Amino acid sequence: MVYHHQWRFFPRPQLAPAAALALLCLAGCDVSAAVSLLCAGWFFNGALASAHMVSHVDLSPNFAGTLFGITNTFSGGATSFMVCDFLAFPKARIHLYI
Repeated sequence: MVYHHQWRFFPRPQLAPAAALALLCLAGCDVSAAVSLLCAGWFFNGALASAHMVSHVDLSPNFAGTLFGITNTFSGGATSFMVCDFLAFPKARIHLYI
């Protein structure tokens, strides 16, 4: 038997946290239901984190830490504050980032 491994994109790990956030809209003012749904969403988000960290090891085992640092820098580490600042003050500080 020949086994062919093929990478496919399907957001399975994101379905349970997305469902928890969608149900959070129905929780209303019930604090215990809201906290329970948020905890469940973060609990199921662990599947996404484990899949995210494995991809760097699969790409290059020797440089997985470097790749992880580079991708996290551009995915939210260094750019998230710039996006929030630009959305809050679009014309006041644009010269700082260009």
